[in-house]
Parts: sequence; C-alpha cells; structure tokens
Amino acid sequence: RTALLLPLQRFFGITRSFGGDEDHPTILSFSHIYRLLSLYTPVKASIAGNVQEEPTLILATVQETMKQGKKQQLATYEKLRETISAKISEVCLPGISSASHSGPTPLPDHGYALPAVQECVVYYLCGYIVHSFLKHVNCAACISSIQSTNTKFPASLLTLAREFRNGSLKHPSTELYTMLKRVEEKLSLVLGENHLCADMFWDALDVIKDCDVPSVGCSVHKDILTSEIVHSYVVLRMHFFTRDVCKKLSASGRVSSTKRKPNFSRLRTNKLRSDLT
Repeated sequence: RTALLLPLQRFFGITRSFGGDEDHPTILSFSHIYRLLSLYTPVKASIAGNVQEEPTLILATVQETMKQGKKQQLATYEKLRETISAKISEVCLPGISSASHSGPTPLPDHGYALPAVQECVVYYLCGYIVHSFLKHVNCAACISSIQSTNTKFPASLLTLAREFRNGSLKHPSTELYTMLKRVEEKLSLVLGENHLCADMFWDALDVIKDCDVPSVGCSVHKDILTSEIVHSYVVLRMHFFTRDVCKKLSASGRVSSTKRKPNFSRLRTNKLRSDLT
C-alpha cells in the first residue's frame, strides 16, 4: 500500500506545481492539468513546487541524434563518391595522352568548314570547367595541359560571342576539348533516349566506359585530374539536361491546362445570340 501511495503523492505534487499560482486547483483545472501532463512537462521549478527533485536520466538528446544522422549521411556520401571515382577511373585510360590521338587542328579557310553548334557548346563548357578547376589546381604542367591561349580555334565561336570583355572567358586546350568531345558523343546517346530514371547517371557512366578517354595533366596528377574533369562534365551535362526536361514538362503542362479551360466569353456570346433570336 505504501508503494502505491508514493507515486500518487508524487503525481499529485507535480500536478499542484504545474498549476502555477493555484496550489489548490479545482476539479475542472485538475482534469485539464491531468490531460496536459501527457503532452507537456511541468514549467514550475521544483524549488517552488511541492515535489522532490530527482536526477533526470536522458536517453538521447536532439544534438546527439543530429550528430549521428550527420555522420551517417557523410559516410554514405563518401561511399558514393568512392564508387563514382572507381567507376570513372575505369573509364580513364592511364598512360594515353590526347596528343597521340589527335594532331593539331587546321584552321578553316572557307565557310563550309565552320564547326557544328554542338561542338561550340562543348568548347564553351570545357572553358567553364577550366575556369572552375583553376581555382584549386596548383600544378603548372596540369594547368598548361587543360588551358590554352589560342582564341582562333574553330569551335570557339560561342565563347568569343559571349565574352563581355576581351579575354574574360577561359579557352580549353586541344587535349581537353578532344577528351570531352568523345565523352559528349557517348552522353548524347543516353540523354537522347529521354528515358528518365533514377539510374540515368550510372547508365551514362556505363556508356562512357566503352570509349577510350585519354588522360590530361602531368604524369603525377593525370589520373586524378582526368577522373575529376570527367566527373564534373557528366554532372554539369546532367544538370542542363534535367533543367531542359523540366522546362519542357512545365510548358506542356501549361498548354494542357489552357486547353482544358472553357471559353466562357464564347458561351456568353452564343447565349446572347440565342436570346435575341
């Protein structure tokens, strides 16, 4: 009997302290407090309340839960990054340079030798990748292998047209342009099918694996640099592809919603004509 009275007395003391200034709550307020105790905790300190304070055992805190979730997320991200790096490293062939695949590109003398639009776009994206990699690449040999000062390349028409100041945009080297042009030829096959799925990124890597991608950079950093450049280009290309698909879907949705809307003005005109006749 004593064992049953102690929890009841403790609970009654908590209820009285939870009542605030009313140390003797009425039946109505006591019933409300009894219901609220299942959702809230007492806000009155135990010093002023009619209870005895006991050490609180906390099983888990919000901070510890967030730290644990962040650690799991970082571990998953690192594992995914390692998987992508290993898959891209299979695409890049060490020891093969772009110079052995392609010689110097002759300059066009006639208008029919102008490059295609896709080549100009690939050249422009290569310049953007050069700009992003120059921020964290410190090797002079690697920089010279991906950047060029030649502005008279046939595919540099778009880059020259978008320059707001002479020399403001970066120009890629012939080796980098040749490498990413081969990657683009394989990517266009996957993205041209328009089969949107969660594994599209992995399908793109599987297709790139079939082409011989030469390496760029010095003998020390060529494997890492080539893998990072291919990864950045694939991510950039997928970003623009998904953006274009979203624009097309939103445009088609607006057209279909416009077709579904009834033309009330025409209905009103027809009704007026019928009333007049």
